[in-house]
Amino acid sequence: MGYQLFGLLSLVRVYNLFWVILAQYFVAFFIFGVGDAKLLLLQNFELHLIVFITSCIIAAGYILNHLYDSQKDLINRPYKSIIDAQISRGQKWSFLVGINVLALMISLFISLKSFLFFNFYIFSIWMYSHRIKRIPLLGNFFAATLSVIPILAVSIYFNRFDLLNAYQALFLFLLLLIKELIKDLENLKGDLALSYATYVVENGEHSTKKIIALLAVGCIISAALLFEQEQMQILKPYFLYTIIFLGALTVTLFLVNNNRAYLFLYNFVKLNIVMGIASLAFLDQQFWLEIGISVRQFLQL
Repeated sequence: MGYQLFGLLSLVRVYNLFWVILAQYFVAFFIFGVGDAKLLLLQNFELHLIVFITSCIIAAGYILNHLYDSQKDLINRPYKSIIDAQISRGQKWSFLVGINVLALMISLFISLKSFLFFNFYIFSIWMYSHRIKRIPLLGNFFAATLSVIPILAVSIYFNRFDLLNAYQALFLFLLLLIKELIKDLENLKGDLALSYATYVVENGEHSTKKIIALLAVGCIISAALLFEQEQMQILKPYFLYTIIFLGALTVTLFLVNNNRAYLFLYNFVKLNIVMGIASLAFLDQQFWLEIGISVRQFLQL
């Protein structure tokens, strides 16, 4: 039983789910929450439901992706495949269907609009795993888009999407797209063995690196745009770091050509995204100042 639980946690990539959940709450609290409204958000039951539903659908998506890519994972991720194998194929399908049905049933408690939105999200994940994933570049674009949707779900709920949010979405999308293409470089061995039609398989590593370089330039431009936004001034150190990081990443990519180096760069991009999520907490210094004062007063009682 213990091994099966460990296998299930590996299948749904619980570490990724944690950061998606944190990102949704941080966006709600530090971008859409204003003043005392932050504390009211803790009582917003619908927000908690949206986060839970999104997590369920993403977890199911990871299981579906595994079912389609299990043979490739045996080559690219042999150790993880051993852990994932603790759950039978039938159990995986049962979890997949059950989690999605649960998510859709809960979404009905929010609104019909929410139900239709999450139906579309589930269908999009299935289309990606079943067909779109195997279309060079389009699959990468689609994967990055699916990764942004959890944040979009929060924006739609709060009925907020202005120019600043568009810059933020573009910045995140381009970072995710860079991550997806580096992952294709890392997975080249398995993709070649199973004749997966990725961009790097059909056009080569050098051409893929050129695409990543162009995306890095776009990401740097979006970071510079955010750099100039008044609301983002407190995050200037993060965006400056990201600009330097992307420049170094691009140069490094053209200097390496082995799987271990690609894996390192892939994890470094993930770390940059995680840092971006964590940095959202600094958008409202007054909030943390008030929390600090409250804690100090409590300790003095």
